[in-house]
Amino acid sequence: MPRQHGQTDALQEEPIQQRGGAEERARSPVARRRALARSALIVLTFARCDAIAGPADPPGALPALDAARLAQAAQMIVRVTLISRNCAPFYAVDQAQLQEIGNALVTQSIARYGKDRLVRAMNSAEAEDTAQIRQSGAAFWCPLQRAYLNSLRMPGLIGKQRY
Repeated sequence: MPRQHGQTDALQEEPIQQRGGAEERARSPVARRRALARSALIVLTFARCDAIAGPADPPGALPALDAARLAQAAQMIVRVTLISRNCAPFYAVDQAQLQEIGNALVTQSIARYGKDRLVRAMNSAEAEDTAQIRQSGAAFWCPLQRAYLNSLRMPGLIGKQRY
């Protein structure tokens, strides 16, 4: 329903003004915040754009943020696999859900980063995590992963300890 001149908006305490001259300068704080938010969204949109001037990435290179996300995805895929393999003797592990999470991460990561990049990142992550397991032992590593998954609000993937 169109607003009438002089009608108040529920969020504004002043009457809605028609545009022009002194009336436009008397906009409410809500209208100023909306304009500021709209400007911020435009700036952020252009900041995310690939057409920003600056040095170009070498062919095949990922921007730093994407490279970090690829490393995180690869690390999670490897952890899910290693949890299934190494923690089952010590804890009740939900193998089906871990496999489902791993498969979903692999599918999304291949679509986003490509198979070759994902495999390289997974090899690096697996070398690190395998070294940690060898150094500290699976009996020590698994409770750390359980706490980590619980912090991500993924409880139940690693259940109660087996005796």
